[in-house]
Amino acid sequence: MVASLGFSTSVFPLQVGELSVPCYAALASLIVNLAVTVAVTWLLNIVHPARARDDTIEADYREATP
Repeated sequence: MVASLGFSTSVFPLQVGELSVPCYAALASLIVNLAVTVAVTWLLNIVHPARARDDTIEADYREATP
């Protein structure tokens, strides 16, 4: 977005249909990144729903004594 404007401003004119909305490029990028993260997480949970089992026991946390 900013590169397409020649790095002259961080406000990008976002076209929504016939409407042009000024949008801060970093905020738009954050929203897109969060949406992709949620979608990929949801998809991966569907593909592989079983979570890894934790086999840690209390003895694993005790310090080894010589």
